[in-house]
Amino acid sequence: METVPESQLTVAALPESVRSRLTAFFTLALPIIGGQVSLILMGAIDIAMVGRLGTASIAAAGVGTMLNGAFSALLFGVGGAVQILVARRLGENREREAGPVLTEALRLAAVAGLPVSLVAAWIAPMLFGLVNTDTAVIEAGVPYLIARNLGLFFYMSTFIYQGFYNGIHRPMDYLRVIVLIQILNVGLNAVLIYGAGPISGFGVLGAGIGSSLAFALGSGIYLLRVRSLRARFNTGARMPADQRARSRRTLGKLAGPLGLQDFSIIAAFLIFMRLADQVSVVAVAASSILFQLVNVYILPGFGFGQAAATLVSRSLGERHPREARRWGLFSASTAAGILLPIGLFFLAAPHAALSFFSAEEAVMLQAVPILRLLGAMLALDAFALVLGQGLMGSGAVIPVLAWSFVGLGCIFLPGAWLFGVNQGHGLAGLWLPLFVGRAVTALAILVLFQRGRWQRIQL
Repeated sequence: METVPESQLTVAALPESVRSRLTAFFTLALPIIGGQVSLILMGAIDIAMVGRLGTASIAAAGVGTMLNGAFSALLFGVGGAVQILVARRLGENREREAGPVLTEALRLAAVAGLPVSLVAAWIAPMLFGLVNTDTAVIEAGVPYLIARNLGLFFYMSTFIYQGFYNGIHRPMDYLRVIVLIQILNVGLNAVLIYGAGPISGFGVLGAGIGSSLAFALGSGIYLLRVRSLRARFNTGARMPADQRARSRRTLGKLAGPLGLQDFSIIAAFLIFMRLADQVSVVAVAASSILFQLVNVYILPGFGFGQAAATLVSRSLGERHPREARRWGLFSASTAAGILLPIGLFFLAAPHAALSFFSAEEAVMLQAVPILRLLGAMLALDAFALVLGQGLMGSGAVIPVLAWSFVGLGCIFLPGAWLFGVNQGHGLAGLWLPLFVGRAVTALAILVLFQRGRWQRIQL
């Protein structure tokens, strides 16, 4: 089989065979998933490395990581916007405009990310106190959260580089630096938490400083690496004034809804856990475990979805709307098929899945039927999740965001309060509205995709 040079490769030029599509899809998706898992591990590593300092330190890092994640979610959208725009420019055979999109996004990060970092650090004590009232936990956790929040700008920059590399179909370049950031984080944590030589240990604060420094160094490495792409993608260059203004407007139009969607998911989780706290300790414990099991398919699902977004956007840039449609359906079907065994495992052996986290009989009794229902719906939910990401890759971010809000804010949370808290139906009352909300959102996404208006969106 004749090999097509990378510079001439277009999505529409790929052979129609399933094997070729799978190769193109997984070449994008697997490094993206690896990068996401690696970023999630950052908070887990902080918690693990402060573990020997005591229970209060573990709780401080845990709560701080959760709150830092809520602020980070507001900034994630810029990276997704860069990915969509860069993929579209490549599809339009305007590679020289891909680099300037990255430049404008980094400028936007400086304008938006730095103020958010400062504000987030300033209000950290107030927010921490709303989530936790233990004096020892607050004393250790607030400085940690401040240190992590001051690094939000560099965290945002990392996601912008991720979007750029995903958009140009080179996610492995991004993954290599993320792995290096993880290594730097472990080394810096070891020194700053426990001390070494003339450096005194800072305890939990050291973990926060170490994580922010690791991202700062990683952003510098990305900046150096993208310079090697200047010849092809014009990285480091500025657009003409009119193009610059148009690019900023498009980035803002895409990034705002994408960031709001990420933030709304985390905010809904925080509100839900407060509702669970009003039901019982068992409801909190069971819900915490169930959300961990949800992440088992959500994380790869988002990775598959980002790959779908790139493939859909580039196909539309190549003026092949039918190919974009094929990539959306192919990506969603493939992801659902791959994640289906997880759902079958949850359905057939819920006790085995739950036993990784707890052996408490009360937790098992309440969580087993919920996990079985989750398993039954998992493939459909994964299909809709990836298809929704593909829709956003076309630029249809507002409709997807609107239906996400309907599912979360109009069905899930009100239903959880009504049936779980107000009417006293316990864990089932808390969780069943989530499944209803997800089913409504999935149906809406299928309808939006079938209508096809997204195929005519210009970016």
